[in-house]
Amino acid sequence: MARCERDELILGQEGQSPAVIVPLIGAGAEELGAQALAAGRFGDLVEWRVDAFGEPFDSQHLAHTAAMLREASRRPLIATVRTVHEGGGFEGDDEDYLRLVETLADSPAVNLVDVEAARSTARRCIVRAGEQGTAVIASHHDVTGTPEVGRMVDELAQLESTGAQFVKLAVMAHSAADTARLLLASAQHHEVAGVPFLTMAMGPAGLASRVVGHLFGSCATFASLGDLSSAPGQPSVEGLRAVLAEFARLGDNTLPSRELS
Repeated sequence: MARCERDELILGQEGQSPAVIVPLIGAGAEELGAQALAAGRFGDLVEWRVDAFGEPFDSQHLAHTAAMLREASRRPLIATVRTVHEGGGFEGDDEDYLRLVETLADSPAVNLVDVEAARSTARRCIVRAGEQGTAVIASHHDVTGTPEVGRMVDELAQLESTGAQFVKLAVMAHSAADTARLLLASAQHHEVAGVPFLTMAMGPAGLASRVVGHLFGSCATFASLGDLSSAPGQPSVEGLRAVLAEFARLGDNTLPSRELS
């Protein structure tokens, strides 16, 4: 279990359904505000994909927009700058990435920042966020395929070694076997994990990982507002909520089996 200083946000509690994160991907503040209002009805958290934002990146405007999204959604806010290296739209170099993530971490309205661990400035991003009391999700996204189980387990351990409060590994699934490997890696890491983690297999073939990943240790999953997805394979938030509710109902109604005499 990990705790964010802002709003006492808790993720990763054993025995709970996964937290549902809804991405906000609008290019402008007005569009984002409308999405945040809708996301707050279904999501436990919202993620602002800042790399999709088409307005100025000056600190005052970013802070104002973050505050507006928190107020509209009434949910904890993750600020994410996904680079082109990992499937996003941010094309700046690693120093540009550092400056933008630092600015977001400094915003009082931001609860968590996503930090791509592969960036050369990742350590400085994490340190700055810690100085501001902003929790960090150290992430890695393989947008080409799904590595072997051992390699994914090692990657999760390396992400955890950054000192972040949460870690996230996303891979691209091209088959059911890819998704099965991701889930197995999650289960193996869960046995030794020191902080909560998020894992998912992207793409249509990876849908199962987004629905049942919590049964293998993942503490959260992403779901979209209609077709406003931030990654391939995200289910709709309404549909995912219905499925998770049914899982919970089935779990509550499951009785111990009786031995036949």
